[in-house]
Amino acid sequence: MSAGEDETCSSSGVAMKASNDAHCPQHVLEFLDQKFAWKVESIVAVPSAQQYVWILQIIQPNTDGQEDNSRANNVESSNGWRDMSHSALEMGTSQVVIRMWRGSARWWNLNSSKDEPVSLLELARAEVAGYRMAHDILTIDSSPMMLHQPQVLYFSHDTNHEVSHPYLAPWAMFSYVGATSQHYTPSKNGTHWRCDNGTFAATMIKTRHEFGFHEPHPRHGRVCTEHSLAYGKKLLRTILFPIHHWFFQLHGLRNKTNNDGGQSEHRNEHVLHDLGMYPTMNHPKDGGARPRRYIDMIHLYEEALQRISQISHGNIIDSKLDKIIQLLGPCLERLRLDAKYHGLEEEDEQKQTIPSVLCHLDLQPQNLIFKRALDPPEDDTIPEVASVLDWEEAAFCDPRFELLL
Repeated sequence: MSAGEDETCSSSGVAMKASNDAHCPQHVLEFLDQKFAWKVESIVAVPSAQQYVWILQIIQPNTDGQEDNSRANNVESSNGWRDMSHSALEMGTSQVVIRMWRGSARWWNLNSSKDEPVSLLELARAEVAGYRMAHDILTIDSSPMMLHQPQVLYFSHDTNHEVSHPYLAPWAMFSYVGATSQHYTPSKNGTHWRCDNGTFAATMIKTRHEFGFHEPHPRHGRVCTEHSLAYGKKLLRTILFPIHHWFFQLHGLRNKTNNDGGQSEHRNEHVLHDLGMYPTMNHPKDGGARPRRYIDMIHLYEEALQRISQISHGNIIDSKLDKIIQLLGPCLERLRLDAKYHGLEEEDEQKQTIPSVLCHLDLQPQNLIFKRALDPPEDDTIPEVASVLDWEEAAFCDPRFELLL
């Protein structure tokens, strides 16, 4: 669950109830009041596995009140924060989303394989970085595929300001892009869309059988087999192609600049470093890890296959695991042959044939907000993507890592 869900129904179709006393930490509410002169009218608690999530209804400061207005004027006005927050509140119908990372949260993705333990703050920085990159890339007015990406309005542990509560769990404030935002209000912005409101996510099935055995999803379910190809194509067109295009352009610009004898660091490269996998000029290799490459992907799969092969129950291999091993073995061999044919066995990141990109790594329906046309086409089975949420597993790596589930 994530930064775009509304108080009626989450992106996965889970009903929620508004509450005036949902538990949002007092230090967060005091911070919003003291720093931004914001009063909170109501709070909605949103179910989430890895974070605490609340949707706050904000009472904006009275412009006639000198005290509140003075405090509001002092809030990071030099870097345009007030304009950004005003726009976010207007589009979000005076709602914002607060996310606080849990002490029990784990990093399930590629970044968790670093030698040193991953801290809660590292996890939070990486997810915030994913949201920031996605907003910059996918929220482009001139693009016909423009999405409504949540914008990071504030992050408690950003390095460009004093950390208000350094010893407390990191938290962030996002713009609200859910069903009751103005993105779906025709009278406000002439939209021709309505929020899907979890309808498509509710069609997911608990068990698929194409691997030769029951493969249940532990929580939400999976896209049914007959819709998987169309679903994957839609994600490629609306999410992955724009992201890959952005990074491929950046890669070409960097190569051209370096070949001309200059040095260049894109304004978002410091954000990529927060993903834990990118050595920029300000963060050299001895201070950070490199992106995951194609050959690394094969090594990870080989390690996973080895671990699975060692699992047994009283010397009798589980039939499901046995089928997984039978499937993965030939697939890995094909990947090895492909890497050898293309000379990727010892691929140097400085000579990558395909640039590293931002990968979400969990593009399942429950992590997306969908929209449907007010005048729908004849085949409206799979709605259009409106927002990409839950960047908690994001990584900077070879685009072939991305999974379309």
